[in-house]
Amino acid sequence: MSLEEPIGFERIGAVARVTLNRPSAKNALNLEMARALQKWSLELSQDTSVRAVILTGAGDAFCVGGDLRAVDAQGEEGAAYLTGTAAALHIAISRMQRMDAPVITAVNGVAAGAGFSLALMGDYVMVSDRARMVSAYTQIGLTPDGSSTYFWPGPLDCNAPNICIYSINP
Repeated sequence: MSLEEPIGFERIGAVARVTLNRPSAKNALNLEMARALQKWSLELSQDTSVRAVILTGAGDAFCVGGDLRAVDAQGEEGAAYLTGTAAALHIAISRMQRMDAPVITAVNGVAAGAGFSLALMGDYVMVSDRARMVSAYTQIGLTPDGSSTYFWPGPLDCNAPNICIYSINP
């Protein structure tokens, strides 16, 4: 995986590992990363030889959410950039939720905003003792996107219908 690739991918047998790969930006989601995540989700959802998908983040964060610096850098086109990023993210989440293989989100650090949404959409959510999960949208004046309000089960425990959080050591 090179530093230029926004998404890292490796395949070990029937297991696909997808890595959010912008560690210097705490894996903040920009348009390029959202489109790459969309591409991988579409390919993996059609590959019947994939038996499990692991989604994680490079470095010490899972994903701090949308890349607000990238949005600001667009100037007057910022709203369109944000809409395009969210649209690609929503397609990726939709595809991952509908694939036959279970998706395991391995949360290795902060998961905020869109990263929080990505973490919650896993069939299984595994968190390290360094993980911190926060919605964060209202702190920047936005409503939640990325399906976090759909997937949020309430108290994080294994009695929830679609999510079970396990603590793992890094």
